[in-house]
Amino acid sequence: MLLCVSEVEARRIMEEIHGGSCVSHIGARSLAGKVMRAGFYWP
Repeated sequence: MLLCVSEVEARRIMEEIHGGSCVSHIGARSLAGKVMRAGFYWP
């Protein structure tokens, strides 16, 4: 089950995944996939 998040929360999650503890140089699709696998989505 995915958790719907607000735009502000989505931005924070994206920043954390892209530059926080999960630092990597990944493309947009890979980043979106990581977010969805973590259980989040944004409308």
